Amino acid sequence: TRAKARARIAERDLHRFKPGTVALRETRRYQESTDLLISRALFRRLKLTEAYLVALFEDANLCAIHAKRVTINLADIDLSEYLFLPVSFSSHVSVN
Repeated sequence: TRAKARARIAERDLHRFKPGTVALRETRRYQESTDLLISRALFRRLKLTEAYLVALFEDANLCAIHAKRVTINLADIDLSEYLFLPVSFSSHVSVN
């Protein structure tokens, strides 16, 4: 009986898909579905974080340009956080 059990396990383990077959199947399944793969709350937080960073670096770039520099420094980021961010961030974000 042990030999039969081992033979059944060996038969079951023999079948393997070629590399990439399962990945292609999953890709097709995700392309056909309309379900969200990332939850709405996480995606919204990602969008808000991106908008915050874009606004911060735009304002820091303005500070660097004002100082006749091309490269932004940590001081530019600190200054832009202190001066501009509460005002300019709201213009970059549309809460939908």
